[in-house]
Amino acid sequence: MYNDFTKFPAGFRDELIIALKKLEEFLPIFERVAAMPEGERTSEEKEILSRLADIIPELQLVSNIMGNNAVHQATKYYHYIEYLAKTGKHPEAIKIYEDLRPVYLAAVKEDLDGATN
Repeated sequence: MYNDFTKFPAGFRDELIIALKKLEEFLPIFERVAAMPEGERTSEEKEILSRLADIIPELQLVSNIMGNNAVHQATKYYHYIEYLAKTGKHPEAIKIYEDLRPVYLAAVKEDLDGATN
């Protein structure tokens, strides 16, 4: 299993997008097989469902990692723009910061509210 979640191998994102598109293509078939009564499934269909059950936790992990990576990058961007705006090094950063600040604060509040529920 891939353990360094801070840096993905070159091309990983592209491979992941291709894999997700393929999975989306087959999703209706998986749903149809899953909806079948247990006794009506062939051994091949049972094997497909078994393999799906095995990979679903891995897909959830990758989804969480990608989501966390996006949140991390957005947070870094916000704080960098905040730094530029507050130091006056880039005057155009002030407008960007003013636009981002309410969105960022709302997201932080939402995360904190969700953590306490």
